[in-house]
Amino acid sequence: MLSKLFAEELIARSMSRLATHLGGGLLGLASLGWIATHCGPPTGRAVIHVAEADVELTVGASSYRIEELRPAPIICELPSGVHELVLLREGRVLRRESFSLRGGESVVLTAWDPVRLSGGTETGADRARDLAAPPAQ
Repeated sequence: MLSKLFAEELIARSMSRLATHLGGGLLGLASLGWIATHCGPPTGRAVIHVAEADVELTVGASSYRIEELRPAPIICELPSGVHELVLLREGRVLRRESFSLRGGESVVLTAWDPVRLSGGTETGADRARDLAAPPAQ
């Protein structure tokens, strides 16, 4: 009888230790997973080639006045998330584009006027109107 009680107590202690170690291991894995997803840089980079002159480019909270065509792109460091590129000429929206960026990631964009490049056709104007419309929520 004593050995049976001793065996049951030994099994109970072993199960308790096993549960404690498993719980600690799972907590450790969850912590490492969180660290892995948050250990990268908090910002990303948008590399923007502007194919128009005499325009204003807005990316996030920054605006750039482009007087003439430039061979070098504009490089913006932005926080992770969704951002919007807007290209304006004389207050008229030529192009509007939303893009998302993760920390450590780079995205390459081109800012251009689709109406000018299509020769000013009705199709190009319709496409420009669609691009200038705010993104659907």
